[in-house]
Order: sequence, then structure tokens, then C-alpha cells
Amino acid sequence: KANEIKHAGTYTVTIEGMGNYEGSVERTFEVAKADADITGTPGNISNVTYDPNTTYLENLFADVDVKYTSGSNNGQTTGLTPTVKVEYKAINGTITTVYVTKAAEGNVVVNDAEGNPASAIVIKDAGTYTITYSFANDNFNTVESKTVIVTIGQATVSLTTDYINSIKNQTYGNALPTIPDYKIGTTVIGSWTWNTSETTVGNATAEGKYNTFTAVFTPGEGYENNYTTSSIDVDFIVAKARL
Repeated sequence: KANEIKHAGTYTVTIEGMGNYEGSVERTFEVAKADADITGTPGNISNVTYDPNTTYLENLFADVDVKYTSGSNNGQTTGLTPTVKVEYKAINGTITTVYVTKAAEGNVVVNDAEGNPASAIVIKDAGTYTITYSFANDNFNTVESKTVIVTIGQATVSLTTDYINSIKNQTYGNALPTIPDYKIGTTVIGSWTWNTSETTVGNATAEGKYNTFTAVFTPGEGYENNYTTSSIDVDFIVAKARL
């Protein structure tokens, strides 16, 4: 039926005579595809540092729309959202590709290239993300894809000033203090060691002098991608020991 023709394409209709007319005639017409563009800022995510409590899925769609660029609807949103291809390159060079779509109710869906639900963490782990927006619909002409690159840096672990102050005053003969593992909750993320073969805090120091040792943080297995190896110098004030 003519009133059901909504999609782009070529249609043939048959007009049949009625009343004082007989016979039929065919007419062909075309519904042209509409023009559209992806507008907004793709991947509206500032360069950030890894945070285990943060993902940036929703920000993929911030300010991004598919809008008509011609006809009576020019400038209006189509109500459709682009598909987002996310190519994630980890610090170790591993590349994972997933596709992110946003349903009408706002839910974010992540699939692999075959359309299966993907378990990969998207826009969270440290690494480089190439985010490509594309839009394809039979009723629209080809829309040029848009790409943005986002980098999430590795997190750096350090010792707090309060902790350093709590260990800096020592006495000659004391062993270098054991620094607790770095944990999130009860999960051990990495450990601290002293970058020295010495086992004690060293000789007694004169006023205004320090014995400086370097503490090194090493991320544990499975956390090397998101945390960087880091170090910090700790100054010890060493008092003389009593006989």
C-alpha cells in the first residue's frame, strides 16, 4: 500500500481504473536516502590515569548524535545512535576490539566482532583506545566515520607523607622497616622493597643529615598493565644507640 511506503528504495505501484475507467497503469518512483552526519565530540573523555573504580562507557556517547543534514528535517536528530568500535591496545601491546552500542533505554551493550557479548573491560584499563564512530542504515546515505584516540595512563603508587613520617625516626642498628603491601580492600596490588643490599637504617646521622634509601613499588602479577613500577626516596634520621 502506498501509505505504508516509508523506507528508501524504488517502488512500483499499479493504478487500476474505477468507475468510468478501466485497465491499469504502472508507475515507478524512488524514495531517496536521507543525508546525515555524526555530530558532537566523539569519545568525550579527557586523558586520564587508571582508576579501578571508574569506567568511561557512558562518556563514549556524550554529546554524540546522528542528525539530518538535508531536507525538511535538516539539523534534527534522527533518534538513532552510531555504533562505536573500540580498539584497545594494552601497555603490553595486546589488542582487543569490541563494539559498543547504546540502546534506546540508555543501556550500553558491548559485543565482539561476531555480535557475542564481550567480557573485555572497555575504556577502563591503562592503554590506548582508538574509538571509531560509524553509522549505517538502509535509509541513509553513507555517513563518514569519525575517530578519536584516548589514552589512559598507568596509575602510580606512592608512600604517603604520614607513613614516611611514621618511620623516618630510627635508632642505629634498626632494620630497614618492612613496608606493607599496597592493597585495594583485601586485594594485594603490589609490593614495596628497598633498593639496597643493606638491611639496617645505617649509621647515626648528624643534625640536619639523613640516611636516604629508595623504596621501590612493583605491581603484582596481573596488575603490571595498570600500575607502573615506581620509586620514592625516604630520609631516615638515625639516633645513636644506647650502650
